[in-house]
Amino acid sequence: MSGPATPVDDVVVRGQRRPNGSTNPFPPEPSNDPPLPGQDATIEPEEGFHACDNPATREDWDTDAAARQARQAIEAAAAAAGEAGLTYRERGVWLLRQANGTIVASQPWDGALFQPGVIPTTTFSFAGINPKDIVGFVHNHDVGMHAPSYDPVSNYGDAQALDAIAAAVTSAGGNGDDVRMYIVAQTNGANPYNKITVYTKANAHSSAQSGSVGPEVNPNATFCPIP
Repeated sequence: MSGPATPVDDVVVRGQRRPNGSTNPFPPEPSNDPPLPGQDATIEPEEGFHACDNPATREDWDTDAAARQARQAIEAAAAAAGEAGLTYRERGVWLLRQANGTIVASQPWDGALFQPGVIPTTTFSFAGINPKDIVGFVHNHDVGMHAPSYDPVSNYGDAQALDAIAAAVTSAGGNGDDVRMYIVAQTNGANPYNKITVYTKANAHSSAQSGSVGPEVNPNATFCPIP
């Protein structure tokens, strides 16, 4: 991004994401360079506004980084169990806001095994956490399954789970509309990798019903510098 500083209200790209299927670069990391003489210290030299410069956009940036940590934790749990990547079992992870404002990933827990024709079930328990602290959650799907699950018969799936978690967050005094749901799944084709996609209440139901895939999160997402 170049040119003059961009007002926060005009910034439409959130977090460390790009449209699904895009080959464009992910948003760049913030610079650690000192400001130029006479330049506002909150503005990146020669880059304009950066998401880390404002709390309203910083949280998306750091939540994406925590989702990357969650993916690594799920990968490590699968390896420790002797599983072949993320194509054997579903696992879940909470993303939680700490008292100092930082975002952390919980330890992963085991969900159901993947079976043909069966939507796996992973229970997200609120035990030991305050729902108000939830900023997102992460779970993995089988290979190539990057969109939220949807069952029109039972009306149960990932989008409905997001609704339930968001309602719990709102009831606890948080903003349920901003809760992010991340799905991790191995890509098909050559050079497969564990792709992270993200959804909120704004796009989860439409994506679940149509099979469209949400924005892709940088697989190497980094946290904002500590102020």
